[in-house]
Amino acid sequence: MAGNPILLITAPDISHAKALHELFQDEDLQHEFPQLRPRSVENAREFLDKQTDLVGGKITFFRLIKIGYSPDPAFHGADYTDLIGFVTVAETGMGDFVLSSGLNHLLSFAVARKYRNMGVMTTALKMTIDAMIQYEFNFIGAIVKSGNVSSERVLSKCGFDKVQSTAINSTFIRRLCMSLPDYNKHFRPAMS
Repeated sequence: MAGNPILLITAPDISHAKALHELFQDEDLQHEFPQLRPRSVENAREFLDKQTDLVGGKITFFRLIKIGYSPDPAFHGADYTDLIGFVTVAETGMGDFVLSSGLNHLLSFAVARKYRNMGVMTTALKMTIDAMIQYEFNFIGAIVKSGNVSSERVLSKCGFDKVQSTAINSTFIRRLCMSLPDYNKHFRPAMS
């Protein structure tokens, strides 16, 4: 592909179905996100269709991470991009709700193995957080399994505070539009 690579954060649409299905051939992603894994291109199309029409859906924020290679920086069509990951904030299930001390929405993120340990996920998450602020999220919570040092490092570099740590996982919070006094009132005691 021609041109200098550029990191892109885009809203999903059904034209990304084949690329999303291919992304989830990564065994690490299959293991970490079995509930998101599209089993076919048609399943990926159905999943993406739900993300573009959120009425009644559980996912409240879903963005794709892409690398663009367009010779024209203003154009990043499907022929000039590679889908390499995603960022989502989704409604929690009962297990996640209990593990996260009552947070009802949690951040999840992933990038293909080929792009790990290069700062790509940190940059992509910072770009996505800017978009979340525009949507007026008050704060974002995330759960990281014990031993997942890479994800903890990404969250720390993106301004998240660790508010709880157990043998199973750690809970992180990042203030976005919530006032600092309210944030301190609700989360700072847990960080002490």
